[in-house]
Amino acid sequence: MAIIYNPNILPESADPQGSTRYGNVNIIHEQIECKHSSVTYYDNIADSNTFIVEDKSPEFDGYETHIFKGVVVKEDNGTYNWWRSINEQI
Repeated sequence: MAIIYNPNILPESADPQGSTRYGNVNIIHEQIECKHSSVTYYDNIADSNTFIVEDKSPEFDGYETHIFKGVVVKEDNGTYNWWRSINEQI
């Protein structure tokens, strides 16, 4: 497993070999209370510049969503890494 640092700090050349970086993406992080933990990604970047993270866990209380601009890196094996832009105000 490769360690990836926030792409706002490092150039695209530092990304894992064969990966694709998408900048300034609308990221929607849904936190959903559920008995079992799971994470599902919905990649709508090509169609609507939107990436959705459906994060289910018993640690969450109800439903909460966070929407922000960020960076998504899709590795050549199909896995995703995502970050909130460090330039965006919270």
